[in-house]
Amino acid sequence: MEMASASPEFLQNIFGRLVVLFPHTMTPSFMLEGLATYLETNEELAYGRLQSAYYAMQMRMEVASGSLKDLEDVSAPLRDWPLGMQYLYGSYFYQFLGETYGEERIKQYLQNYSRQIIPAILQNSVADKTFGKGFPELWLEYQTWLNAKFEPQIASLQQEQNLTEVTAARGVLTHYQINAEALFQDVSSSQGSDFYFIANSGEDSTQLMRSSTTDSLEQSDTIIKTRDVIALDVNEQGDIAASRLINWVDGRSWADVYLLQDGNWQALTEKQRLRNVRWLNNDWMIASRKQFGISQLILLNKKGNQKILWQGDDEKSVIGDYDISNNGEYLIAAMKRSNQGWNLERLNLTELDLTGEGNSVVANSPWQMITETRSVENSPQILADGRILFSADYNDVYNLYILDPVTKNLQQLTHMLGGAFAPKLVLSAEKNQAGSIVFQAYTSEGFEFRKIDFESENVNAEYTESQYSTPQYAELEGKLNYPDPYAVDVEKTAAQDYQPWSTLTPTWWLPYYQKTPEYTQIGMMTAGADALSRHLYSAQFGIDTQYKLADMNFTYTYDNRYQVSFNRSHDYLDVGITGENDDGVDYIIEKDQWLLSRLNIVNAIEDQLSLNAAIIVQQEASLDRDDLFKPLCLDGNFNQHKSCEKSLVGLGLRFDNRESYLNSPGYSYGRYLDLVVETNELLNSDYEGEVIQAQWLEIFDLPGRRSLSLQTLWGMTDEKGEKFTLGGEDRGSESSLFGRDDFALRGYAPSSIGGQYYNVNRVNFTQWLARVEKGWKNYPLALGDISSKFFIDYGSAWQDSASAEYLAGAGIELNAEVLVFYNLLLPISFTYAHGFDEKLGQDRFTLGVSLPY
Repeated sequence: MEMASASPEFLQNIFGRLVVLFPHTMTPSFMLEGLATYLETNEELAYGRLQSAYYAMQMRMEVASGSLKDLEDVSAPLRDWPLGMQYLYGSYFYQFLGETYGEERIKQYLQNYSRQIIPAILQNSVADKTFGKGFPELWLEYQTWLNAKFEPQIASLQQEQNLTEVTAARGVLTHYQINAEALFQDVSSSQGSDFYFIANSGEDSTQLMRSSTTDSLEQSDTIIKTRDVIALDVNEQGDIAASRLINWVDGRSWADVYLLQDGNWQALTEKQRLRNVRWLNNDWMIASRKQFGISQLILLNKKGNQKILWQGDDEKSVIGDYDISNNGEYLIAAMKRSNQGWNLERLNLTELDLTGEGNSVVANSPWQMITETRSVENSPQILADGRILFSADYNDVYNLYILDPVTKNLQQLTHMLGGAFAPKLVLSAEKNQAGSIVFQAYTSEGFEFRKIDFESENVNAEYTESQYSTPQYAELEGKLNYPDPYAVDVEKTAAQDYQPWSTLTPTWWLPYYQKTPEYTQIGMMTAGADALSRHLYSAQFGIDTQYKLADMNFTYTYDNRYQVSFNRSHDYLDVGITGENDDGVDYIIEKDQWLLSRLNIVNAIEDQLSLNAAIIVQQEASLDRDDLFKPLCLDGNFNQHKSCEKSLVGLGLRFDNRESYLNSPGYSYGRYLDLVVETNELLNSDYEGEVIQAQWLEIFDLPGRRSLSLQTLWGMTDEKGEKFTLGGEDRGSESSLFGRDDFALRGYAPSSIGGQYYNVNRVNFTQWLARVEKGWKNYPLALGDISSKFFIDYGSAWQDSASAEYLAGAGIELNAEVLVFYNLLLPISFTYAHGFDEKLGQDRFTLGVSLPY
């Protein structure tokens, strides 16, 4: 990323650290992320993602699908599976280059690219100069290399799967999965004959569901709509506990434990990093977290009382997923010890005192090793007879196994072409019926829930070995013995209060030029932030060369709580004063606006509800020039002034729980409400009275990739206050909580109507149309999703003495996601709107950047 030489380095010395002067920021993400993954990997020491069985699984399934991604696909990775394909394809691409052309050629390419002033356009010529081929030719060669690398393993696995018995060991789709698309690896749990899981299709609301089988008929029902669940467990009484990762307004994300009561989540902890939870019994549970880099197990009851069960000695021991025996006497966890991989270990819980005082209960017995291999063992579940069900990448493929911890008898339950993860035992609700193991299978289209029949008394080594070769545990034992990540222990310095000043200075500036029919402006801009991005600022200054006017903007933000800004701008107006053929500027209005806001004064409901305050002072006047007309402005009493000042002090209550989904356009579900009260009476103002406004937006998630939204906006001001205006397509001012006075009414010109009161109602139907997700080869231009919106607007603005006369408009908006320079996603919209009023209605076409509803 930092590499720059020749012209880019020279320009950096002049303009500073502009992102466009770092050539490697202007390259497809698979070249950046692939290089990082490639360099982190050490095949000999067996670490890094590129040597992992998981990456091999993902690419194996890409090859097996017969549809390897093309160059234009990987150059524009947005939502297509596999998610994060730039890492996967990029890392193997560098491995291909290294094996085919050598490491020195890779270094030469990176160095040559660092010299380019317009690198995104010249990358194929740089590749041709270095490798003798451009990227399109290299990519075809790369695909051939991938096929040759993975096809032998695929053929071997498929040959074994041709056996009827083995084919059954790949699992069959669950009842829920038959009607759902594969996508994420979802959270799941089981209790008795019920299987619980989070259903997340990426296009509809996330739901907590329960699957059960009655009279050999499997059914799935929704418990609640939910979100942010990252762990889930159910006790024998049916109590559901979950860990939920919540994004708070302070910019931090915290995982906490919640208990489902009466259809709502009740928080048992607050901002404590508890990412996993398992029931110990019907009253107590065990949650895990990392505190100051140290792994901990926390005892927690339904009242939120806590005790520390266990704490690691240092940051080198990391606890993963775990399960607790039915009698609560011990737990089995996936544990990563210093310089080793992931193994299964046991912790005895028989001596716990759950009734004692204090907040610490230290487990006296040490951890006991269950496995010690070079493989990755994960997702353990303890069976009733003490055996352990888990997933592992023995023989470089993730499958499900059962291990007897005493005899070390290992039994393989699945034989996957992709991989099997997160197994959950589901008992049969009927006598003399086999239960099942539900797991998540990795496929070329995503993860999907599958199940295999399981009858514990009939599963034994002989039965398994009659189907295919099961690895012997003794053959798997071994240690990785990674080297220390650092050679010398460095003494940790004492903590000091954070000081932002050394990192606040600007690191770049940029000149700009702007020309319109009315004016020509040149200027400069800069911005900066401290290392933690708690202090952010931006500044812009420009000069109109014709009228010698200065535009400027300065904004400073502290956290997300305080914001101060000043903006001076000019509106150049042509109203045809000097005749029909007049195309010059008749008058210029200069606007100065100060904004001081205090956001998130009080928050509630997981910070979805907030109380905010602001002061807005705006002054405007037409400039006094000999060559310009100078209209006077009118205050609230219709008195004329050279300049008018509006000063508002306001409070705003806002609730926002809108959700957007990976595969659906815009917002797909939720509610937005606000209530704003502002007054002109506390500060000097040329207007009088109060301003009261409210908004309600309700979004309904429809089946598939579509949604319906209903919106109403309402406001009133004093008869001597500044009037509201309606018209046009620009909804920019509506997004502000404070100071809004202009509203869109599609099918009508801006400011078509105005008044002391207003009401706007909207219906919007959003429909996903297509997914292109392809670039123009590897150049910095790509197209993502295409969607449409059908809308109806119905609004009016009126005076106190007049009746409201509503105007109606309707139309269609086509949206296309355009990805430029690999990282900037622009939602471009083309809108046609028709106003039905005979006098004011218009047929209006607009092209711009769309905003979600």
